Amino acid sequence: MGTHFEKLKLYTNKIADVKYAISVLNWDQETYMPPKGQSFRAQQIATLSGMAHELASSEEYALLLQEAQLDADLNAVDKRNIELLLHDFEKAKKLPKDFVIKLSQATSEAFHAWIQARKANDFNLFAPALEKMVQIQQEKAKIYGFT
Repeated sequence: MGTHFEKLKLYTNKIADVKYAISVLNWDQETYMPPKGQSFRAQQIATLSGMAHELASSEEYALLLQEAQLDADLNAVDKRNIELLLHDFEKAKKLPKDFVIKLSQATSEAFHAWIQARKANDFNLFAPALEKMVQIQQEKAKIYGFT
């Protein structure tokens, strides 16, 4: 297997590791998080989301993707993986890091608001967070170019 592809795999593993850490923090937030720790956890998740985004949209990553495409001994599965990674890279490149952090923070806050609203059986506790999430998703759609 080509050396460029091997370098690409190492880099994508680094991105995956950060995303796995985010998943563990999300799981903890959903299972054991004391209510007063929510804002700190949301900040931690947002910070790591920003880091994952930086890795997934960097020029270094773009170069690794381009170089890996040139490896002559790639099989069909590896070639398809590179195509999919390129697609994800192009999408990630469109989103500013600050937006990714804002989305992550809002998602964590919305989850916490949903838990409170469900416990109290009061949708009004969740409505502002839901409205904020809809606005952010609409902004995301505009960034991606959807009308």
